[in-house]
Amino acid sequence: MPGTSQPVDAGHRQAQPPSYTPLSTNPSPQTDDVGISGWIAAIPIPPSGLSLRDIEREALILTMRLTGHNQSAAARILRISRPTLARKLRGHGLKL
Repeated sequence: MPGTSQPVDAGHRQAQPPSYTPLSTNPSPQTDDVGISGWIAAIPIPPSGLSLRDIEREALILTMRLTGHNQSAAARILRISRPTLARKLRGHGLKL
């Protein structure tokens, strides 16, 4: 593939571990509001794929960890209401 540092075999791609990448020096207002400016979390998706439900669960887990389990902050980042966040956490069997 042009622009990559390593050749990629089109028939075989290995999943990469989750990574946390600093953004530019001008972080987005949403993350500034909760004190985590300049960082984003990545959800690794294996070649076999993930269901939308599994991706949502991973997004909830990562966001809760990122905010120190602050539901109000997590809801702001995910752009959902706090009650909706609580309902989704319960629906996935995650601790409130």
